[in-house]
Amino acid sequence: MKKERNIIILLASINFTHIIDFVIIMPLGPQLMRKMLISPQQFGLIVSVYTISAAISGFLCSFFADKFDRKKIILLAYFVFLIGTLLCGLARTYEVLLVARIVAGLGGGILTSQVNAVIGDLIPYERRGKAMGMLGMAFSLASIIGVPLGLFLGNHWSWEFAFYFIVVIGIIIFPLIWLILPNIDTHLTDEKYNPFAILDSVLKDKSQQLGLCLMASVMMGSFMIIPFVSPYMVANVGFKETDLTYIYLVGGLATLFSSPYVGKMSDKIGKFKVLRFVILISIFPILVITNLAEVHLYTALIISSIFFIFISARHAPANAIISNLTPSHLRGSYMSLISSTQNLTAGVASLLTGFIVVKNTNGQLLYYNYAGFIAIFFAFVCVYVAYLLKQELIKSNHFSE
Repeated sequence: MKKERNIIILLASINFTHIIDFVIIMPLGPQLMRKMLISPQQFGLIVSVYTISAAISGFLCSFFADKFDRKKIILLAYFVFLIGTLLCGLARTYEVLLVARIVAGLGGGILTSQVNAVIGDLIPYERRGKAMGMLGMAFSLASIIGVPLGLFLGNHWSWEFAFYFIVVIGIIIFPLIWLILPNIDTHLTDEKYNPFAILDSVLKDKSQQLGLCLMASVMMGSFMIIPFVSPYMVANVGFKETDLTYIYLVGGLATLFSSPYVGKMSDKIGKFKVLRFVILISIFPILVITNLAEVHLYTALIISSIFFIFISARHAPANAIISNLTPSHLRGSYMSLISSTQNLTAGVASLLTGFIVVKNTNGQLLYYNYAGFIAIFFAFVCVYVAYLLKQELIKSNHFSE
């Protein structure tokens, strides 16, 4: 169990760095929009291009993910991710920053899928919700430590120091991957490898198709809102840019406790039940945060923290369910397709919100509530898809809570 725990901590550390890299761009949004003179639409593209790039790399990875030792794939992807992040810090123009985000996304997309595949390979299903909850703590720690420190560096020096900070942490983690993570090659067989086997499997298995739809609806419901929380708080709610640190600090502390608890409850009372509950409850903070007017800092922090708790709570039960839809020899490829779907829909949602939200002459952002209504629609879609997936697993005698 100690070895299992150490591996989960290492995987969470990998997630920690590439999650910081993804989310740090959002609280830096007001600074980037001001210093690079970019519009909300251009900022939406900066956010979405990372996820679209990650979607492409995840899709391509699905054709070879189960041909190699997962440890080697993680090492290569982490190296690419660090190079891309370094280029982000060195960027001096909007165009160069876009290219750097693409490179970082290429590595990040592969990391997401392979980390989840390793959990699926090494952790039994009855403990997998807890393991996914611990991985979810990476987002919390990124919010508590990484984002506030990145914002501190960005506000006291300049935004690029936030990316240098991520690179330094990554340089420490890289050798630990080599030392701690075991070779994961039990999925390899002597049979001739078929790179298109996963596509054939998905086309024949309705539960795998529904798994992709489940992840797509989860991400659409989240990323219609998340990228513009920080710009909206500054433009409409009365936050100073330096106050944004508190959103991620308080929200991260809240999810640090809630994510493992949701994971444990998923294993205890059922992953489908917990997923349905947290999705339906999340509708209320979505509705409130996207219609928020100027309020006291403490009120806004309470609302944003509740929002982050229930948005992040979706992922532990959803990922645990999805990781059990394929056999081991196809898990890496399927999780790559899941990662691709996850990143593509997050990118599309961010880009869509970027086109919906506009800035008026007073600098306020308009129509953010429309993005909230779309997110609520996808919450109901997610509940329905989860129901269909559960029925399909029962019908095929593969259902397990």
